[in-house]
Amino acid sequence: MGGLVSLLYLAAHHGQARALIVVDSVMRMPEARAAVLRDIGARTGSRYATHEEFLRHFRLRPAGTTAAPEIVRHLGQHSGRQLPDGSWTHKFDRHTYAQRNGLDGIPFWSRITGPALLVKGGRSGRLTPELLADVRHYCPHVECVEVPNSDHHVFLDNPTGFAHVVQDFLARHS
Repeated sequence: MGGLVSLLYLAAHHGQARALIVVDSVMRMPEARAAVLRDIGARTGSRYATHEEFLRHFRLRPAGTTAAPEIVRHLGQHSGRQLPDGSWTHKFDRHTYAQRNGLDGIPFWSRITGPALLVKGGRSGRLTPELLADVRHYCPHVECVEVPNSDHHVFLDNPTGFAHVVQDFLARHS
């Protein structure tokens, strides 16, 4: 979702960034998916009696990662907050989902005039060949790269591969 937010921001605010890097992000949010997210945003999050219980239940969302277990555990250790009653819950504000609407982000690529990099996780199904072709239709200069041995959480799954493609892109466009 962060990539779509970045795309929409830069499409509306030309010149506010030297380049755009979008990492394995949803480019189309069908209304049905937005409705599911709104439902999630309207519900109360899970609570856990202890921090250890919170950690046992912590998972990356969306599911699917090749990140080392110690990386996921580290994220979990810093992703909870203790409530006044002593229980633990996620720091993530579920209400950010409550106002989601369906959106096709692909046409916004036509407003991207500066350097643009679209990074796909090698094992991720989010950025299909058809979707990449649609992006290229609107933004012919976009560079599309795939980072092997990674799913949606590219920078966690293959940090070295991710850093390599980003550093290469930035070196050519700074």
